[in-house]
Amino acid sequence: MARTITNYATLDYLSGSVLGTAISNIAQATIRETLSITKDAYRASYRRGEIVTYIIQIIARDSAPSSLVVADDLGTYTLGGISYTPLEYISYLLYVGQTLNPAQGGVNVDVTPQTNGVRFAFDNLPNPFPGLTLIVQARVNEYAPMDRENGSITNTSQLILGGAAVSGASVTIEAEQYADLRIIKSMTPDPVTEGSTLTYTFVICNYGTQAPTEVTLRDSFVPGPRIPLTVMVDGAAVDAFDYNSATGSFVMGSGASEPYTLAVPAAVYERDPVTGAVTVNPGTTTVSVSGIIGL
Repeated sequence: MARTITNYATLDYLSGSVLGTAISNIAQATIRETLSITKDAYRASYRRGEIVTYIIQIIARDSAPSSLVVADDLGTYTLGGISYTPLEYISYLLYVGQTLNPAQGGVNVDVTPQTNGVRFAFDNLPNPFPGLTLIVQARVNEYAPMDRENGSITNTSQLILGGAAVSGASVTIEAEQYADLRIIKSMTPDPVTEGSTLTYTFVICNYGTQAPTEVTLRDSFVPGPRIPLTVMVDGAAVDAFDYNSATGSFVMGSGASEPYTLAVPAAVYERDPVTGAVTVNPGTTTVSVSGIIGL
């Protein structure tokens, strides 16, 4: 990658008792690096457990290396004097020039997973050197920061020639702000006697980093409990919902004829002080629907 540098000089002098100043023209020169590395991320954000993809390119000018090494730190960071690696290496693809799977052409690739990263060694590269494109996939693990203030991963790759790092490139991706809802349903008591009260309980869990909007809970009770129903949200009675006792259709939330805001808080992410792993404590909202059941 070429880099342009500029420079100018100043000259101070006395002419009799008068101080004069002269400024030179701006001089310019271009530095051409013989070998350079660039790095990009396929997506600018990440979620816990998903696969992220990085694109690393090696470009050569006036250089034809027969071998080189790319060392990737997989986002390793230090906290409290301890190193954590938030990404787990999965796989790679390699293009030499425009050719995929260059091993058929004699290029040797040695991949070595390390404690805090992964190392790619390339040997028997063609001359003239057509450039390399290395596509690396990794999974976001439990050491990835997820909070709003510090939720980012900076991943750095170093280009190594003859055992010495000659160039490096980094890219930062941010923790995505999203809602991730799951729902668990139960019925009590079990067994239930006909003509007695049956309670449906829905526990809505949010494993995401922000609260959702426009949540609608729908169910079809078979058989449908008799009217009236008792509906509770986190222990508080709510009368804003739709219910058809003939069909058992129940709708509550933003999609009901009388909208109700089903608020589900964001998850809380906490770092274990011993292991350093980030644990997820989902935000929860509990909805219960009770009515007399009959066959």
